[in-house]
Amino acid sequence: RGKMNKKISCGQCIFWEESDRECRRLSPLVVGSNAVMSQFPTTSVDDWCGEFKNNKGETAEYIMLNYG
Repeated sequence: RGKMNKKISCGQCIFWEESDRECRRLSPLVVGSNAVMSQFPTTSVDDWCGEFKNNKGETAEYIMLNYG
């Protein structure tokens, strides 16, 4: 994962669950050798990805184009 400005980071994304530091954009992933356990990806407040969306519905692309 790369780093990006704080306007476009997990900590500002609607899909990020701060208390668990998890991305909830997609379904949890199966972990371990048995299919009984699953887990959402754990991320840092400063991480980012291409699925970012803030509470105004703005995507990373929109923010970069309109706010620099």
